[in-house]
Amino acid sequence: PFEFGACLLTKDDKIKIPEWLAYHYTVLPLRHLIVAIDPLSLTDPEPIFDRYQSMLNITFEIWRNQSRYWKDGRFFSEKMKNFDPNNYTGEHAHTM
Repeated sequence: PFEFGACLLTKDDKIKIPEWLAYHYTVLPLRHLIVAIDPLSLTDPEPIFDRYQSMLNITFEIWRNQSRYWKDGRFFSEKMKNFDPNNYTGEHAHTM
């Protein structure tokens, strides 16, 4: 039989994670999961993953460092400080 690995980006999704894990563990079968926790997340889902790892044959790799998200290591909010969603000029122009 084969095994499946996946990557999950999560931000304050603690209520959804147990059902998501149970489904993917059973159906895929998911056996390795990289979990990227959004740097701006207010909740910590790691206790959920610890509990599942002790019960199931699954491994988790938790990413907390924002430098894994952005090549230069800056927070998303810092990068978006001057972003204007209504600016359709220049290199970011959209064709509608």
